[in-house]
Amino acid sequence: MADKGYIYLNDCPLCGSKNITKKFKIFRNNDNVINKINIKFFETFLYECKFCKFNFSNPQINNELLSKYYKFLDSEYYDYYQFETDISTLNSTREILCIIKRLKHSGDILEIGCGSGALLNYIEKSGEYKCVGLEPSPVASNYGINEFGLNIKKELVGEINPFKKKFNIILLIDVIEHLRQPLEVLKNLYFWLADDGIIIVSTGNVKSVNARTFRKFWGYFSSWEHISFFSKQSFYYLAKKTNYKILELKFFCYSDKKIKNIGFYFYNFYLIGKNILKYGIKILYPYKYKYSLSKLSNDHFIAVIKKS
Repeated sequence: MADKGYIYLNDCPLCGSKNITKKFKIFRNNDNVINKINIKFFETFLYECKFCKFNFSNPQINNELLSKYYKFLDSEYYDYYQFETDISTLNSTREILCIIKRLKHSGDILEIGCGSGALLNYIEKSGEYKCVGLEPSPVASNYGINEFGLNIKKELVGEINPFKKKFNIILLIDVIEHLRQPLEVLKNLYFWLADDGIIIVSTGNVKSVNARTFRKFWGYFSSWEHISFFSKQSFYYLAKKTNYKILELKFFCYSDKKIKNIGFYFYNFYLIGKNILKYGIKILYPYKYKYSLSKLSNDHFIAVIKKS
């Protein structure tokens, strides 16, 4: 059902089961782009499929406005931050490059949702790799084209391969959570991937201790762009359903070392305590308070898959 720019999902987007359960309201702290495309703020909830354990937000922005959201406006991320040109210090960058160099010493790489192209540029400079990307944001893609000289197509991933070639490595780095139909995307990428190729996927772990502890205030819920949330169990289901074999799957820290992430976890109790205090004050003095989301803490996973 569609209404006022958003749609309600009555079954699981991953397996189609109607046995879905509402868990809790998701807290979004960034409405900038939502306001720009004239969608009145609406409440979203986290749902879980009882069959495949996939988690998703509901309702979601409809397809027409989602396309507009990415193509004609800056996304939530790009509206607030400068583009990163040096990503070498990120833990996620080190993890990805380590996997690439261990499994493939050279080859053609495609990154889906490559943003500004910073990761592709870093990879291309580190070895015998030829890198291209897909990115729907004109602001981000133009930066990658002009700053790094990359071949980036300004479009969403679809059924047709715009590069008309197969790739040794396809990257989905913090992208799969943006996809309404991740199953269909992986099915399409099957035909873009070389027979001996690999796909590297990283995303937040909705079953992490951090996510379970802070629930609606989990940092990964912050953006309206994030609509699909995986755990190890639901990702294994996705891979099997799309005829891929998981070579490896490991949990890791996105931006810093594990010890620092443990510190973030305990700091999150302070942030959520402030939220509770604001709730109490709001009862006595009604005001639109800005609440805090938890910092990410040991709540990412990275998986490598290949054709079965």
